[in-house]
Amino acid sequence: MSILLGKLLQHEEDNKMALQMKLELFTANLELGRFPETIHIGEDILSNPNEEILLGDQNREALVVQTAYAWLKRGKYPEAKKLIEKHASFLKTFEIKISIEAEVYLRNNDPDGALNSVVEAVRILKRPSPEEYGSLFLVFSQIGNLMDFPLVSQDEVQDDSFVKLKGQEKWYFIGDKDELDAIKTPDTNRVLFLHKRLGEKVIFDNKYSSKRDEREIEHIFPTRLWHFRVNFL
Repeated sequence: MSILLGKLLQHEEDNKMALQMKLELFTANLELGRFPETIHIGEDILSNPNEEILLGDQNREALVVQTAYAWLKRGKYPEAKKLIEKHASFLKTFEIKISIEAEVYLRNNDPDGALNSVVEAVRILKRPSPEEYGSLFLVFSQIGNLMDFPLVSQDEVQDDSFVKLKGQEKWYFIGDKDELDAIKTPDTNRVLFLHKRLGEKVIFDNKYSSKRDEREIEHIFPTRLWHFRVNFL
């Protein structure tokens, strides 16, 4: 089948039809385990702006994923990494980032890259469900095996820090970026946290009482460590 499609493709002039035939040829080679041919076709389409633009977001992402998978099956891990980094803007879904994208980085012994993929995946959803966080367990365990995490708090609250106060389950985010599933501290309250050190107290005014609420800072984490520490350990 793939030989026939290849011959037909040589005589096809319509762009959309030609692309469809190339995709069918790509799929046939992938299913047959002909990974060098799969990679050649996949990268050829992705490097051709006139064809790539016809794919649409979902098919574009799928083509990158399947081509990277073919590189992995050949044991060519650096090539797979180069591919996903070249087309990183095409990888937009939570599921892809925590699976094939993170796997490519892990196969290249790059736990930082894998962790960044997970952070980006969580940012896509903003507030993942418990089930979605549960799906991160395996990738976090693999990252943890490769990375020597400094599983201790930062000494001082800085911009883009996640802060946990003793006696509370919730986390506060101090900064301008996405707070994910923490509580974003309003600009007017940042001064209560910024430059406070681990063990110092944050003092809140209580609008219902003259007595102020004092809470000791228990943990201070940057984004990447917060994900690992809160959702895995």
